[in-house]
Formats: sequence, C-alpha cells, structure tokens
Amino acid sequence: ASKLGIRVEALAGASDWIYEENHDYVKRFIASVAEYNRSVNDDERFQGYHFDIEPYTLDIWKKKQTWVIERWMDTIRLIETEVRAVDENMTMAFDIPFWLNKYAVPGTDYSFSAWLLEKADIVVIMAYRDLASGSNGIITLAKPIILEATTLKKKVIVAVDTLPSKEGMHTTFHAKKPADIEMELQTVMEHLSPYPSYSGVAIHDYVSWRKLFHTNP
Repeated sequence: ASKLGIRVEALAGASDWIYEENHDYVKRFIASVAEYNRSVNDDERFQGYHFDIEPYTLDIWKKKQTWVIERWMDTIRLIETEVRAVDENMTMAFDIPFWLNKYAVPGTDYSFSAWLLEKADIVVIMAYRDLASGSNGIITLAKPIILEATTLKKKVIVAVDTLPSKEGMHTTFHAKKPADIEMELQTVMEHLSPYPSYSGVAIHDYVSWRKLFHTNP
C-alpha cells in the first residue's frame, strides 16, 4: 500500500467503549498499534488511528442521550490523550452519523459534531443513502457537517454503503447497478468538491463493493 501511495489506518471500535470499565480496550488498541509501528520499517507502519464507536446503537441511548453523549465525550478525550502520548504524528479519524450535528454538547448550544471535529483530524460521515440529490440524499445529509468542518479547517470523507441493510433499501447501494452507483457518486463529488473540507468518498465495504461490480456489470 505504501508503494502505491495509499495511507493505511488502524481501525477499531465498539459501541460499549464509552463505558469507563471498557476504556482499557481503547488504551490497549492504541498501545498495540504504537508498539507495532515501533517494530517495523517506515513503509510498513500505520499512518493513523481510525475509530468506529457508535454508542447510539446501545439500548441506553433511547433513555439517556445526554448521559451517553457525556460518556462518548470522555472516551474521545481519552483517545486524544492516549494517541498524542504515543505518537503525535498519527492522525485520528472518527466515523460519525450524518445527524450528529443535531445534538448539542450537554449544557451548551454548540453542536456535538463540531466539538468532535475539533478533536479529530478527519471525520467520516456515514451518509448512507442510495441517491446523491434530494432532501434525503447524500449531499443534503452530509453538507451541514461539511460546513462545520470547513469553518474549523478539518477534513471530511463522505461514506456510503453497499451491504444489505435492515434500515431500508434507500440506505444502501446494494441493489443498484454499478453504472448507477458511479453516476450518483460522481454527482456527490461534483457538488461537494468546492468545499475545502471535502476529502472524497468512502465505500463500505470493499468486499461487497467489489462483488457488486463483478456480478452486476
């Protein structure tokens, strides 16, 4: 990957990492990657940490959203401290849902997504839809956080899905033809490229994406 100019990040995460009793998993992951990086040549190293922590999937989210956000913030602070302690050159990326800007930092009117952007080097917005345009399309859903990132001079990647989804066919490209997928993603790129924060599209996931293009030419 290094020879091809491809950045490789070490990805991990779990919804329940927000609980203090699970913070050891966070520390161990960060330490393990740092130990690996120290043991190999430059072109064999990970270049960043990538965290996929989705506490809104926990049952407690429906009952205590403020409490969950506070625990989530504590976990992000821990991640920032641990990563900076082991290697200041490693970037930090976080996967977030497109609606995160609708929630505020507890006790303030400052959006949680903006707060997280301040901590991160880059965020990946999970704007899981099968259409680029429209009121419920990828562009409209991703734009609010893209605007926040532009203001904060941070980077954003817009993610789409190719796996089957229980949330509805409109949330994934799974049933789309490759030509249609390429057309929608081209529209996304054309509309969002003018924003300095926009850094491209992420496909979830690679195996499913490749399979789509091989079985549905």
